[in-house]
Amino acid sequence: MPSHSLQYKGHTLRFRFPVHKVETICSYDAPVVVSHAKAEDESFTRSPYWLQCPHLISNIHKMESQGWIHTLQDWIDGPYRKPWMEFTKRVPSLLQKTLPQDYFSRLQLEGRASIGGVLDSSRIKCLHAHYSFYLVHGEGFVGSFVDGLLKWRKSRTEQGHSIFCSPDNLECELGKVS
Repeated sequence: MPSHSLQYKGHTLRFRFPVHKVETICSYDAPVVVSHAKAEDESFTRSPYWLQCPHLISNIHKMESQGWIHTLQDWIDGPYRKPWMEFTKRVPSLLQKTLPQDYFSRLQLEGRASIGGVLDSSRIKCLHAHYSFYLVHGEGFVGSFVDGLLKWRKSRTEQGHSIFCSPDNLECELGKVS
């Protein structure tokens, strides 16, 4: 049962962890990515950004089920190794710019100031975490790839059968946002 809440544009959003802020919104003004808020709490999570959009969560889960983590990991382990290592070295400084200092310090102390809070930043744990990071910071090969694949899949959907929300049918808890 969610025990933490955040007021957002007249709505009370409920979470299982304390939320620092809404990082990104969708075209319907609903939260897409939120950031974690506290380091000293029983609900402390090592993944700093959380995707909230049900459509994106579902579509990215489908990508994971289709083996995209393994494919992207092979790319990172092979021809993209050097650019990936250079990128992951910059991730902590990017996180530090958006996260509360005590939360960032705890991640850093645990060696988890990385995308998704993973200990080994050369490994892809979750496409959701990479996409959330990409939406907040506009950087990251994996998040950029996920974004491109989502857009490509959206362009291939039939008329009237979009894989994303419409103004009259938001799947998040905000319902229709005006």
